[in-house]
Amino acid sequence: MNATLKAAALALIAATPLHAQNFGDGQMGLGVGLSTLGVTGDLSYQLDPTLTVRMLAGAASISRSGTLDEDDTTADYRATLRIGGIGPVVDYHPFENGWRLSGGALLSNYRANARFTGEIEIDGTEYEDADVRARLRTRNSVMPKLAVGYSGANLFGSSLGLSFDAGVLYTGGFRTTITDRSADAIPEADLTTLRRDIDDAIGNVRFLPYVSAGLRMNF
Repeated sequence: MNATLKAAALALIAATPLHAQNFGDGQMGLGVGLSTLGVTGDLSYQLDPTLTVRMLAGAASISRSGTLDEDDTTADYRATLRIGGIGPVVDYHPFENGWRLSGGALLSNYRANARFTGEIEIDGTEYEDADVRARLRTRNSVMPKLAVGYSGANLFGSSLGLSFDAGVLYTGGFRTTITDRSADAIPEADLTTLRRDIDDAIGNVRFLPYVSAGLRMNF
């Protein structure tokens, strides 16, 4: 895209009619929707035409079963993944309309609990009637959040509007802890191997995508 097209696109965004979006009609707002935090809600307060503060919260739980087959380990598991977070977000509206840049910090609720039961093979050794629990959590108890998005109003002539965001959350990676509850204790060296293979399976994820879509109401 050449400089002329870039300038034209910027002018189009800046000139989007404020009355069409009804940005700033109300000093407070309420939003609900879905995001990579789960079912999400926020309460907002407009400080001025360019700045809005929000308290954002979301949560969800997902369960699944499967088989870990990674390097030196083969084991069946059942896991529960809990996602979510809560914290303040500041929205900057550079054109004093619905387009926004958002930054904040969320108290992390991303964690997973997994249980490995039955026959487990670790580094060539088979363990019958094993019972091993694994717990994964983000290394950052507070996850920084950056996103770009839009928040409008006056949907079908009502006080409702649409909003969406896309960005990232910084997790700092994940930490794994292992607890052996097997009838016959598994050697510590093999538990270390299992923990390493779990880490290899999930990868060194330091950034998670943040995507949200929902409805807003200003009042």
